[in-house]
Amino acid sequence: MAMRFYEGMFLLDTGKMAGDLNKAAETLVQILTKHGGEVIVHRVWDERRLAYPVKKQRKALYYLISFKAPGSAVTPIEADLKLQEFVIRSMFLAIDPKLADSMIAVARDPNAVALQTVTEPPDEDLFDPAPDRNRRRRPAEVREG
Repeated sequence: MAMRFYEGMFLLDTGKMAGDLNKAAETLVQILTKHGGEVIVHRVWDERRLAYPVKKQRKALYYLISFKAPGSAVTPIEADLKLQEFVIRSMFLAIDPKLADSMIAVARDPNAVALQTVTEPPDEDLFDPAPDRNRRRRPAEVREG
């Protein structure tokens, strides 16, 4: 069976991991390899506040895993993940083989997380062709119903 390249994002409940991230990561890797997957790289992406509560959680640890697996393995992997209490959500993306090498390089880069964080706003609005912020805007048309 043909192996496809996937990227998996996992939202993990830090309270249910009991502070042992290594054990949680090992469990995720074991689930993937159990179903014929080959883990290429895995790492913590970020811990963030969720936009809305998921399984009564407001914060989650985002964990990223790049792996190869047969296409038929995704459904059983998802079924096994539902049995893990510390996994809040998971998402898999099938990656085009042309992009696989560059995505793996970014995933292995220890500074990749730093690239995602913007600490200062830009000096000027790069998307606004007219920098004059005080210009008057036309009022929106009012529809009569």
